[in-house]
Amino acid sequence: MVDATGVFMDEDAQVVEEIIRYCGLTMVQLHGAEPPQYCRDISCRVMKSFRIGPQSTAGELAAYEGAVQGFLLDTFDPQQAGGTGLVFDWSLVGKVAPPGPVILAGGLHPGNVGEAIRQVRPYAVDVNSGVESRPGIKDLGKIKEFVEAVRQADDSSTDPAILV
Repeated sequence: MVDATGVFMDEDAQVVEEIIRYCGLTMVQLHGAEPPQYCRDISCRVMKSFRIGPQSTAGELAAYEGAVQGFLLDTFDPQQAGGTGLVFDWSLVGKVAPPGPVILAGGLHPGNVGEAIRQVRPYAVDVNSGVESRPGIKDLGKIKEFVEAVRQADDSSTDPAILV
């Protein structure tokens, strides 16, 4: 199954709902400061993004239990809400204890995604700049290497990851 996913950051809920209906979205990714009730009120599945760093706590994510269908974990950067291309300390995932499926993001590339999967055991992995030859330009060779690294990591486990 392929989801039509809209990505939003601190957008008015009425605007999000209008776009969901117009585009036929089946999921939204929320990358801002949207509170749990905002997430509960969305009419399709919600993936909430959290920027993870040493200051992150389990309570931040626990508040979203039952309000979202998954937790996209990315690298904390005080200047950017995401897309830094930087890896965070994967051991922090245990500290923040997401109460639902984890989509791991943040600096993943063909050389580290296998280890990320072995350490975190996410439901899925998210990649962007890690498979680019230059900003905004995807590299088919890097994409193939990334997918192969995911497959190899999955072969060593009974709990396969999914690419997003």
